[in-house]
Amino acid sequence: MFRFLNPLLRKKKVRATRVRRKGARRSDVLHEFVNELGLRSGLDRRELESMVRELELYEEDVEPHGLNGSEGAARNVVARNGIVECALCEWPAQSEVFSIVQARGTEVLRVWSGKVVLTEHYYVNGKMKPYCVAELHEGSVVSLPPAVVYGIQNRNEERARTLHFLSPPPTIMPDSEGVRKMCKQGRFSLV
Repeated sequence: MFRFLNPLLRKKKVRATRVRRKGARRSDVLHEFVNELGLRSGLDRRELESMVRELELYEEDVEPHGLNGSEGAARNVVARNGIVECALCEWPAQSEVFSIVQARGTEVLRVWSGKVVLTEHYYVNGKMKPYCVAELHEGSVVSLPPAVVYGIQNRNEERARTLHFLSPPPTIMPDSEGVRKMCKQGRFSLV
């Protein structure tokens, strides 16, 4: 279970913002997060787990292909321009997707929604791996209750980690007064 998160669950890569009992498995926070999303969305746990995919691909895991460096470098350029690449995923074109970006151990999440607009392939470890490019709509910021807030750091700490889900997204409402005020002021909208 959660095999796709194994690269992120090493001791130095995981930081939870809540206190867990001594000796608890490091994946406990992730299990609780999925449980909470299931409760909020009304989805069965197994169904939700099948929808959740960790699609982070690190630049050092991608072999150079001879075109302006590596696919990883190209991926970073695309990301800076507001397009998220869903590496190693096989979603068909025009699939509705959404992404939750968890910013370095804080309770603030950024949520986007959009459609898969292009399917390409990475050359990884001698094999061609499919990925998709999702063109995302305007982002929004939400807050989860502290009990389910968690943090996982990438090897590259300058980038937030992204969880991708197939649509429709679970209903995640702001849980703090500050977020509610910002929402009323029109500074952002919830997806």
